[in-house]
Amino acid sequence: MAGKTVSYGALYFTLEQVTKKGYVARTVGDPTPVRGGCSKIYYHLTDRGKKALKSTYQLQMDIWEGLSDLSFDSGNGT
Repeated sequence: MAGKTVSYGALYFTLEQVTKKGYVARTVGDPTPVRGGCSKIYYHLTDRGKKALKSTYQLQMDIWEGLSDLSFDSGNGT
């Protein structure tokens, strides 16, 4: 969405971190011949992760609401 490329290493590092914190759970699927006998790994958001996501979203909205009085006109240099 941001137009940036993310390496697989960065992606899996991040997934490992949020899994350790309990925000995401990991399950392993059955091996398939199409994948050379390797299992797929599935990630899903936990209830704790949903709560953290909602909390972070609300914090962001509160910050933007607090900034609503600011002018973002580029002409005044501030």
